[in-house]
Amino acid sequence: MKAKSTSPAGPWIKQKEVIPFRTKPNTYYADTASPGHIIKQGDEYLMFFSASMKRTLGIARTKDLNGQWQIDPHPIVPPAEQIENASLYFEPANQTWFLFTNHIGLEGHEYTDAVWVYWTRELNK
Repeated sequence: MKAKSTSPAGPWIKQKEVIPFRTKPNTYYADTASPGHIIKQGDEYLMFFSASMKRTLGIARTKDLNGQWQIDPHPIVPPAEQIENASLYFEPANQTWFLFTNHIGLEGHEYTDAVWVYWTRELNK
């Protein structure tokens, strides 16, 4: 679930002993919790991960990348949005974060029908 490298190009070495978090019954991430984009904000790291019951995104937090992560109790958008697989971009010119994510169509079949974008100046809102 975690690996390290001295370069983004690798080689990557698995850290099997590090388990950031697992799914948890009766939560919005009960069925799946897939890792996502990690950014550092102050002394804390935030991971925007894909979660399911329905599809949504949550935030996991830690101060130690080799330690446990705390999962926010609620997703960042309602599960009815049906989104997954987020990527973040920060635009310095207007101090705004943009979150790009796949929207899943459910018209008899499940498929990515669009990329949606959300934006904020405060990642916790």
